[in-house]
Parts: sequence; C-alpha cells; structure tokens
Amino acid sequence: WAKKLPRFREKAQSLGVPYLPEPGTLPSWASPVIVVPHQVQRDLEQLEYLVARGVLNSELENYVAEFALPEFQLALKVVNQALEGTSDDSAVMEPNEHLAVFFGLYGRLLHLHPGEAMKTDIINPEINFDAVQTEFRKKRHRVVVIDDFFSEEGLRELRNFLLESTMWMDVKRGYVGAYLHTGFASPLVAQVEQEIRRNFADLLEGLVLQNAWAYMYDGNLPGIGAHADDSQLQINIYVTPSEANLWTSDSTLPSGGLVVYGVGPPKDWSFEKYNSESKNSQIQEILQ
Repeated sequence: WAKKLPRFREKAQSLGVPYLPEPGTLPSWASPVIVVPHQVQRDLEQLEYLVARGVLNSELENYVAEFALPEFQLALKVVNQALEGTSDDSAVMEPNEHLAVFFGLYGRLLHLHPGEAMKTDIINPEINFDAVQTEFRKKRHRVVVIDDFFSEEGLRELRNFLLESTMWMDVKRGYVGAYLHTGFASPLVAQVEQEIRRNFADLLEGLVLQNAWAYMYDGNLPGIGAHADDSQLQINIYVTPSEANLWTSDSTLPSGGLVVYGVGPPKDWSFEKYNSESKNSQIQEILQ
C-alpha cells in the first residue's frame, strides 16, 4: 500500500480547513454534526497538548489558544448539558455563530505531523525474528507476544506522529479512530509495514496488507467488545507508555490490551455477525 501513499495523503489534505474560521462567522462548510462528549474532550486535550508542546507555528498556536480552546470548552459544556438526564451518548448540534470556530474545526485535519520515515530501523533490531516465527507456528492458537518491538527512537517518533496529528475523526463508543485516508498513512507508517514484511518474511509470504488504522481510547470508558476480524494474520501494536497502565502498579486493576479467545465464529456467520458483540449477543454465548 506504500505505493498508494500519495493518494492517501492527498485525500487526508482534503479534510483540512481552507482557512481558519473567524469567531462569530460560520465558515461555508459548517453543517449539523453529531457530537460525542468523549471525542470533544479528547480533541480539547489534544489542542492543549499541541500548544504546550510548541509544535504549531506562532499564528496557529495563538489562534488555537485564543479562539479554538475556549469554543471547544463551550461546546463540551453545551453537549453535556443537552445529554444530562438522558441515556443518549451523543447529540446533534446545529451550526451556531457563537461556536463558529468549533464548527469550522470539529472533525477537520487542523495539524498533521510530517510522519517522515526514519534513517534507521524503526523496529528493534535486537529481536530474534526467526525464533518469534517458530514460536508462532508452534502455538495452537497462533498467538505470540513481542515486548520492546520498536527501537526507543522509533517508538518516540511514532508516538509524536500519533499525538500531534488531529486525524482522529471516527468516533466510537469509548474511543476514536484514524485511518489511512484521514492522515494515518505516512512515510513513517509505511516504514513500519515494510520492516514488518522484511522481518516476518516467512509468515507474510504471499499475503497482502489489506488495511491499517489506529485507535485512541478514553481510559474511563469501555473499549472494543469481543469480536472476530476477517484476516489470515493480524498484528496489534500497543504504544501506550507502561507508566500509563495502572495495572503495572496494582495488579487488581484492569490491564488493558487484548484478550484472545481460543475459538472462532461459526463458518456460516457473515462478517457483520462476528465483528461486533454489540450487534450480536450470540458471540458471548459461544465464548461461554
């Protein structure tokens, strides 16, 4: 898919803002939006992070600090008030000139980290990939865990790319997603794919990468429920710092990560039936 990188990047750029919306004047692209509180809270925290890190140019940094942050704070207050006393987890907000900046930036690619490829390996060269592939084949359920997967510099660059890019536009229950066409596709991510293919050449022989994405979770909300994916081989990479995992200091707390069950869906189930626990209660019946 690295050959498609220019097309993915062009698509992502189309999700940007033609100009910075003026306070009190709704931009031409403003329209009603479905607003989920945890997404607005996450967006707000990311904007604060970008200002604190000093990664924006001075004009954009001043704009975010003076106009964007106050309006995102107001929008969060408005949606929380609208949902108070209801069981709903989202609300439709109509364009409002008092929130012109919010409506202009919400769900838009305001800032995208360059995500340039590294000159050195991004994957830890100390890993014995032959041993990992051998272990994988020996496992009954074909699961293997690799710690310290990235080099220290590679992990730092990947985290910077993810934390500094406002590409998290797909909101789900408890988390948000970024996809190849919304900004996740980058030379850095392409390098990860190329090095994985090189280091796992035996396992990946004849297989083509079908898709790649990133999710960012709200630690106070549930994550993804039990489900199955349609793939011959799947790779899940966690880049959250260990110190952010409460389980490392108290084993009675949830550890996050991934629970792998040693059972698959019935052969006659469609993708839609086995891919979402919320849409199919029979998944839990099989797991029990």
